[in-house]
This record gives sequence, structure tokens and C-alpha cells, in this order.
Amino acid sequence: MVLALITSFQSGPPVNMTFNGLGNYQRMLTDATFKKAFFNTFLYLLVQVPIMLFLALFISNLLNDKKLKYKGLFRTAIFLPCITSMVSYSLIMKSLFSQSGLVNNLLLGIGMIDTPIGWLTHPIWAKVLIILSITWRWTGYNMIFFLSGMQNIDSEIYEAASIDGASKWQQFIKVTIPNLKPIILFTSITSTIGTLQLFDEVQNITGGGPANATTTLSQYIYNLSYKFTPNFGYAAAVSFVIVAFIVYIVDNPNESRRRESMKSMVEKETIAHPNVKKQALGLRSAIGSALKYTALSILSFISIFPFCLDDSGNDEYTRGYHIGKNKDWQ
Repeated sequence: MVLALITSFQSGPPVNMTFNGLGNYQRMLTDATFKKAFFNTFLYLLVQVPIMLFLALFISNLLNDKKLKYKGLFRTAIFLPCITSMVSYSLIMKSLFSQSGLVNNLLLGIGMIDTPIGWLTHPIWAKVLIILSITWRWTGYNMIFFLSGMQNIDSEIYEAASIDGASKWQQFIKVTIPNLKPIILFTSITSTIGTLQLFDEVQNITGGGPANATTTLSQYIYNLSYKFTPNFGYAAAVSFVIVAFIVYIVDNPNESRRRESMKSMVEKETIAHPNVKKQALGLRSAIGSALKYTALSILSFISIFPFCLDDSGNDEYTRGYHIGKNKDWQ
């Protein structure tokens, strides 16, 4: 982690990196590809995650009906995409949505379109394809969490609501969702982190194209490290941008709750122990937050930054440098 942070302030070939100060971070402000990757990543986050979680919640509510037959079959069918190989399902999606694929032929057959849609060649439709692919794969994964939470809600609560005249929709809004708040928070955080690290679907379906229209931050980091002339200093700097957002997103929902809890604890400690200074409790909170941020940063960075060693112990990025050593560095 510390080595990666130091690397983000360096530039040049991996075998001869020099200190660059804040140059890598300043470069982001004028890097058009980084801005496009940043915009695409957060577009997927703001559009795809809410749609996926709503679908998962809606399907879970349907499958939680005791009168529904073949529930096991439906649950398995919806969850199956989650255990499918990413490469396999990406290739299937690429084939289905190709210019002469099944989807275009079906839409042409029923008269919804006059000409085939460029799912892989049009910037907007390519984004739609990525969103559809992610939603198809991960809706079933989140459904399992919601379904398990719904099954733990006491059925007597629903019976009491029915006796009071509550409709199914009112029961869903006023009984189901309030009892699922912790699970909704958990799935929102994990889905957000997964979207910020989105790589496989984009790499295998569109390759980031057309013209970087679908590229994400994680794919851009990969390109900086292995596809383009290796620039691990800039790649590390971009990685830390993602880490910063992940730490902020994970910590932010609990900020107000932690402050209220800390305030209550200070009042109790002060009443029980008048000689205990509030500054000591504040220091305890600061240390706890620092440790949490450090742990989250390390876990997030390990899953993002493409740094690994080969069997001989040599850095893999050194071999990448030799491949592109005759190219100019930026």
C-alpha cells in the first residue's frame, strides 16, 4: 500500500522511475480519456445499480409468496447467471447483440426497428448493452440477500397488517422495506464498489469502445499498465482515486449514525465517570476511524491495482516495460 502510494508520485519506465510530485494527479485534470472513463463509471453507477436493486427487490417479493409453485426452480433460474463464467456470458452477450445477432433479428421480425441497432458500434447503445449485461448477471445475486431477509420477517406482522386493511403494496412499502433496510444498505454498498471496479464486461463485450465510449476506470488502469506503454505511476494515481471514492461511499452512510452514537457515549461516560475527559473519547473515535479507513483502503487497492509477481519473483510490469521500451513516455 505504501509502495503503491509512493509509486503514484513517480513517472517514467518501471525500471527507472523518478519522482514526479503531483504531476500524475495534475495530469488527470487534462486527461480526456480519464474524464471519459470517470464519467462512464459513474453513469453505470447512477443508472445500473438502482435498476438492479429495484429488480432484485421486486423479484424477491414475488418469490417470497407462499402460494407460488415451483419457487425453487424460479430462484435457481434467476440466480444461475451469477455463477456463469464472466468470459463466457460476455461472449454470449456479444454474439446475441451483434449486428446480425438474435436480438436485432427478433426486433426486426416484430417490426420494432427498421434497421439493426449498433449495440457494439454506437456509443449510446454500447452503454445500454453494458448496463443490460451487468443487470442480467448480478440481479439474482442481490435477490438472494433480499429473499433471505424477507423470510426472516415474522409472518404475523403481515397478518396484522392485512387485518388492519393494508394492501399488498402498503405491506411492501411499510413492512417489507423497513425490515430490509440493513440488507438494502449492504447490497447498495457492495454493488457500488463492484461498479466502481467494473472491468470484465467492458473488456470482453466492447473492449472499451467505440472510441472509449464504454471504458471504465478499472479498464483504463489496465490499459495504462499493460496495453499502452507501461506507466505504473499514473496507473497508481488513478487507482487511488477509485480507492478514495470507495472509502467515502462505504463510510458516508454511517457518518451521522456514528456521530449520534459517539455523542451518546460521551454523555454516558461523562455521567458515569466525571473525571473522564471528552477529548479522550474523541481520540478513541479518531483512532478507530483511521484504522477503518486504512483497512478499507488496503482491501480496495488490492482488488484494483494490477500489480503482481510471476513465479520467478520478477515484477510482471518489468516484462511489460521491455515490450514497450522503445515507445515515448508521457
